[in-house]
Amino acid sequence: MRDPKAYLTCYFNACVQADILPMTQHFECVAILEPVGKGA
Repeated sequence: MRDPKAYLTCYFNACVQADILPMTQHFECVAILEPVGKGA
């Protein structure tokens, strides 16, 4: 998602650490967002 307003309709489910580029001095974090249902 590139629109920050879209995050308001989701909840944080999980975060996973990944080393996608092992030759660099940093790691990536992938957040799993789930949409909030209309009935919630």
